[in-house]
Amino acid sequence: MKPEVTRFLIFGLLAVFCFSVLFVSLNNDINRRSIRDDSDITPDYFTIKEYDGKIAVYKNEEESPYVVYDAYVSLLPQQDAERLKEGIVTDDKNYLQSVIEDYTS
Repeated sequence: MKPEVTRFLIFGLLAVFCFSVLFVSLNNDINRRSIRDDSDITPDYFTIKEYDGKIAVYKNEEESPYVVYDAYVSLLPQQDAERLKEGIVTDDKNYLQSVIEDYTS
């Protein structure tokens, strides 16, 4: 084999090896960042409970209501009123909407 061809093959193989190592290294770094970023995210949760005699929704650890509905707890059946005094906690927005619709309609 000619020396030029040999050098070309060695250089080509070395270039492929370097690009492969670089690709694997970058891919691992991206995966580590993705896992770390996902673990830092905490989902919102909501607590449905009574506020000044009305139905209210609190978000996360907030002390003041996120939203207050013009629906009085005193008009609900006793069992529902007791649940609202304890608070109904959920991170499911569909469930939240369902409970609010049940209590306000």
